[in-house]
Amino acid sequence: MIQNKGWRFTGNERKYIEEVLTSGFGASESGTMNERLERKFAEIHGVKFAITANSGTSTLHIALNSLGVGPGDEVIIPSLTVAMCGFSVWQCGAIPVYADVLSDTFLINPKDIEQKITTKTKAIMPVHMYGNMCDMNTITQIAKKNKLSVIEDCAECQLSPPSNPESYR
Repeated sequence: MIQNKGWRFTGNERKYIEEVLTSGFGASESGTMNERLERKFAEIHGVKFAITANSGTSTLHIALNSLGVGPGDEVIIPSLTVAMCGFSVWQCGAIPVYADVLSDTFLINPKDIEQKITTKTKAIMPVHMYGNMCDMNTITQIAKKNKLSVIEDCAECQLSPPSNPESYR
């Protein structure tokens, strides 16, 4: 017997689902749901633009590509993270370099990041996990000192305000 699972969607959730279904998945006067989400996300984070993607892996891949990461480049990522962080680096033809994590938070260790930097290093990819945020002030300083890009994987904290919003402008 098939149960009615419609009870899971109430209030605004149901309203937005019905709006998408009624629109035939097309754009409306107010834009598509993606455009509305992008505007709201940018507003929340105090930036001009936000771009949606179909997954976190695709988002990381897009970010790496936008920075020109390619074959032979290295990207420093934490040794404890989901496989997709490394996959997104490989998708660019680059090499993931694994930095140790801190034993108390399991987040990337900024001291080990510095040990892993070579002439091939193009970016650092800190991953915020388990409700904890990486030490972005220190990581940003390391990146600036070494002229590296930083790509934060915020999949577990995407609605948290950036730790250092000035570093994004």
